[in-house]
Amino acid sequence: MKSITLSNGFKCKVNENVANDMELLDLLKETKEDGTAYSDIVLKIFGKEQRDKLYESIRTKDGIVPLIKSEDAGYSITDAVTEILTALGTSGKN
Repeated sequence: MKSITLSNGFKCKVNENVANDMELLDLLKETKEDGTAYSDIVLKIFGKEQRDKLYESIRTKDGIVPLIKSEDAGYSITDAVTEILTALGTSGKN
């Protein structure tokens, strides 16, 4: 497990081998066609317990867990996934 601190301050532990998981690559590819794949990506990377904590760290004042950055959301799920993949030494592309 690798300890990682995201730029929003969220601290997590991630299996270093997850970036080498073909199922994760399949999910990343699916995001081009279906943005709902991010839900499965986050679960695969973080697991349920850490996913729930991540959501709380990102949640906006109005209760939304943003998928992408917006005026109301300075940090998003896509930011977290990108940071994790970068920290693990991959951009998600082979």
